[in-house]
Amino acid sequence: MATEEYKIKPTSSNTAKTDPIILNQTDRLHFSFVPTLIDNAKKPENSVEGKFIYKKKGVNDSDYPTETESLRKITKGEHRILTLDTSEMHNFYNGVKDLYDLKKQEKRFSGNCTFVKVDDEVHRFLNAVKQNPKLLNKLTKSDNLGLLKLFLEQVANNSSAEEISHRISNFSSDSIRKFSLSLSIERFDKIIKKMKNNIGNNREEYWHRDIFAKNQWIISQLFSFPCTIFANKAYLGGKGLDNKGGKICDYIYQNQVTKNVAIVEIKTPCTKLIGPKYRETFSMSSELSGSINQVLDYKDTLTKNYYSLIKDPCKDFEPFNPTCLVIVGNMCDLSEVQKGTFEAFRNSLNNIFIVTYDEIIEKAQALMNLYIDSE
Repeated sequence: MATEEYKIKPTSSNTAKTDPIILNQTDRLHFSFVPTLIDNAKKPENSVEGKFIYKKKGVNDSDYPTETESLRKITKGEHRILTLDTSEMHNFYNGVKDLYDLKKQEKRFSGNCTFVKVDDEVHRFLNAVKQNPKLLNKLTKSDNLGLLKLFLEQVANNSSAEEISHRISNFSSDSIRKFSLSLSIERFDKIIKKMKNNIGNNREEYWHRDIFAKNQWIISQLFSFPCTIFANKAYLGGKGLDNKGGKICDYIYQNQVTKNVAIVEIKTPCTKLIGPKYRETFSMSSELSGSINQVLDYKDTLTKNYYSLIKDPCKDFEPFNPTCLVIVGNMCDLSEVQKGTFEAFRNSLNNIFIVTYDEIIEKAQALMNLYIDSE
């Protein structure tokens, strides 16, 4: 029952309370030592006092008894014995030793604080940093970021999210803000580089599984309303008596306020946007036209099969003229005339939004820049 951290709360100018040292604990027994830290000017080595508390309850009791009896309150001729077994003695010794060591380092506590127990090697490192703060600055230099990365990965791999959150909660608000901003910027930068490096990848499954499914915020931030993934590879209905012909779209996103849904269809960055020239303008490619008709067919199927789909208690949604989103192609290779033709075409569509991959990358870059500017 080793204590990993000690929360100190001053109770006067020369005393402070800390957490009990648990000596033994079961379902019906609680044995602890409750210490008080003392600033003893006359004898600094005598810096810890406290009391043992031994509580026991019956099988059917929910709480421990509230009445107390002190071992010091005995009459003449009486004696009482308090026995500690080897495990209890070991816990008592380690806990009290930690407190004596703490008092040697911290002579006085000016306010509520938390001290974390570390092993000897870490303790030596921290002492070295205290004596020479420039050592810590070296870790943050680009040449030594590998060491910092290794440290953070070790923390992440050996701690639960709840444990990490608990540790971080003791940081200052400014430190948490900077750390959070740094992580967000790194997350944006990593996914932006990943999309840029795979802009020539023509496998729909890659973009579906490795990009959008793992980073649902990419699609969420394309909508003007708060939404999250409602279904991945969603069945919309449409099967005939032969059990064939069912329609499955890539994603359904849901408005978290109205429960309305949006249908998302994913194509690749390599999908052509512009078709052959037609007089002084251009037609749209068959791939783009087909994608639009496909998502309209999904919308029609969803609205017609709504009442059969909501029989599933897990599918709580409303199809109020669902928005359709098609992620397709790349505008970087289009001429200015072709871009104008494409822009005019997609803006003429009703409740169907077409977004290209280079636009998604630019929007993610803009979001990252907002985080950078707020540092």
